[in-house]
Amino acid sequence: LGIEPTGMNSFLMTPTLPDDWDFLTLENLALFGKNTDIFLKRIDGKIAVRVSDNDKVVFQKRVIPGKSILIKLE
Repeated sequence: LGIEPTGMNSFLMTPTLPDDWDFLTLENLALFGKNTDIFLKRIDGKIAVRVSDNDKVVFQKRVIPGKSILIKLE
């Protein structure tokens, strides 16, 4: 999954999934004092990424697998 902190409320994530996985859900992660959920799903050669911070969606986009994205929590 590749999560690297970049600030007090942000991190870089490099979403990938093993070839035999269609999705991944991580719930109730304690990141920066917040309750964070991460959901990845393989769709048409890309990965749909959704990140929620205390049940509010802060990032939702389809990305190229292995490409780093910056996530900012609120």
